[in-house]
Amino acid sequence: MEDEVSVGLSKIARGAAYLLVGTAAGKIFSFLNRIILARHYTPGEYGVYSMFLTIVSITTVLATLGLGEGVVRFIGYYRDRKDKISQIASSALFVVIATSSLVSAFLFILRDEIAEVLLHNPEASRAITFGIVAAFFMPITSVLANVARGFEKAKEYAVISSFGIPFGLFLVIIACVMMDVPIHFLILGVGMLYLFLSLTYFRIAKNLTKISIFKVNKKTAKTLLFFSTPLVISSILGMVMTWTDTLMLGYFYGDRVVGVYNVAVPVAKQLSLFLGLVAFIYGPFCSALYSKKKIKEIGRIYQVLTKWVFFAAFPFFAVLFVFPEATINLLFGKEYLAASKALQILAAAFMVNVMLGLNSYTLVVIGETRFILFSNLMGAFSNVLLNYVLIPRYGVVGAATASATSLLLVNLLASTKLYSVSKIQPLTTTYIKSIVAGLFSLFLINLIISGFFRVNIIVALVFLAAFLILYVTILVLLRAVDREDIELMRKIERRLGINLDRLVTILGRKDMS
Repeated sequence: MEDEVSVGLSKIARGAAYLLVGTAAGKIFSFLNRIILARHYTPGEYGVYSMFLTIVSITTVLATLGLGEGVVRFIGYYRDRKDKISQIASSALFVVIATSSLVSAFLFILRDEIAEVLLHNPEASRAITFGIVAAFFMPITSVLANVARGFEKAKEYAVISSFGIPFGLFLVIIACVMMDVPIHFLILGVGMLYLFLSLTYFRIAKNLTKISIFKVNKKTAKTLLFFSTPLVISSILGMVMTWTDTLMLGYFYGDRVVGVYNVAVPVAKQLSLFLGLVAFIYGPFCSALYSKKKIKEIGRIYQVLTKWVFFAAFPFFAVLFVFPEATINLLFGKEYLAASKALQILAAAFMVNVMLGLNSYTLVVIGETRFILFSNLMGAFSNVLLNYVLIPRYGVVGAATASATSLLLVNLLASTKLYSVSKIQPLTTTYIKSIVAGLFSLFLINLIISGFFRVNIIVALVFLAAFLILYVTILVLLRAVDREDIELMRKIERRLGINLDRLVTILGRKDMS
């Protein structure tokens, strides 16, 4: 058991490191892309581009039919059967090409109506026409990328998707700005970028397995669709939970309040980034373990990863929760300070999401996709109901409370189901100690600073430093480390060529090394 857990954690940590670097670099270019677009094009043109991204995001979810997660799960599950993996990859590619064709045809036929109804600009029809290239190749790229993920190719994904897409888009934008072309040519450029990405991922998939649209297996395709269809419906319900608060705020209060609220949401969501990083390899690796009925090993990996993700996310949560005003003022300006309370509420909800770990991902691994659909249905229903009740009375705070409650409900349902069918849960003695240490440190440092200092960015940085020192000290005193934590330190030690013997001794786990 220890060997497989150790190997799994090592792969997941290495994959998460690649993705973290790629994602961080990609976000820099994503930020630059927004600035360049906003400065070069008019608000109306930028609005057309933003609506185009929204439309193709929705069509991609519909066209992929949840096949991405299905491909990852089944490639991991049938790791030792090359013929079966070839059928899975080929069948998924065939299906997504067919659905992408249908979606693209749908957009072409309704391009004038979409331009008129959604954009109130008949001339935007041309932009939608040019965007059909992207609408066709985005789902194909997504499924082929998940074939690579099924083989645990984190480095390739980090380079091509996490970094490559924002950087490629940056090159397209620079070219369009230099040539001073209309916005619809930029949208065409996005489509050509995804054509290149789909060809790149196809070549990688070809090197990993014998993939071909002419090798489709009807039985395999049906199995994939049966497994994945609940996931695409769940994704749609997820979009309902994502957009209901924004739409209802716009209906009851107007666009200004929507703008204020939507500075809090993306900031709080960054706490879930750490879950996404470790989930990349977790899914296919644990699917392989599940095919061998090694539930205990999956449970142990789940527990260790949950604690690691908690360690990474909690300092950021501490800053967001204690200094919401300073955070918003620094990032967006004083005019958005009304979102401070909403940021606190959402940050707390997303932190609980992190604390409960990869519950939904694990349900996918063990094949409980229909329950994921049920939990998301309950979440979407509660989200719509609570937003309708709370927003008219409490505004952005009501919207945040509704979204936080629905997120907690989905997590509670997923964690309960996971435990009932597999006995997998995140709580261990050392993890409970870590949570207690974090909450105590947060409370104590916040009590001291809030009583004697005026909040600003300097105070926030001092708070973070003091919090980390106290937090680590309490962790050491409580001996809140496991064997797997020491093994990770040793691997970092070997990779960086440094000596961590003293740190291991301080942690009180010399016997584990």
